[in-house]
Amino acid sequence: MKHFPILNGRCYVVELPEGEKPKRIEKSYTDSYLCVTSPSGEIMLKLPPGNWQIVGRLSEVTESEAAGMVDSDDQYGVTMYRNYKTTGMPYFDEQITAIEALESAIVAEGYAFQSAPKPENKDFYWGYLKDLAKWEAAQSRVLCRERCLILKKI
Repeated sequence: MKHFPILNGRCYVVELPEGEKPKRIEKSYTDSYLCVTSPSGEIMLKLPPGNWQIVGRLSEVTESEAAGMVDSDDQYGVTMYRNYKTTGMPYFDEQITAIEALESAIVAEGYAFQSAPKPENKDFYWGYLKDLAKWEAAQSRVLCRERCLILKKI
């Protein structure tokens, strides 16, 4: 299960294994856990410190829910959302939606939603093996929108 914080720890992304469903968040005296039901039983994933709320799967998050999580700026009467893929100074873009801004925060952490094509075996065998190893490493950073669960710190 891939999981990582985004938006300076305000949100947390968990890619659920196929067929598994989030059940609830449990809190002990010191820790919070995401409980996930799976065919093999219940899985408990320890979350970073804080109180967490399940927002939903990335594919189901609404524009207003995303707008409440990402940074925005209301200049000249137009709401602009931050594009987190840019480096350096914060860049607010009127061309992207709040959902696209949320996705850019995930991409800024080094993840992707689309897989690069698998390299072809060319004449140079060792070069192919090197390209294949890079491709396999990159595959571990590919996420599925339908399985990405978004949590928000409350």
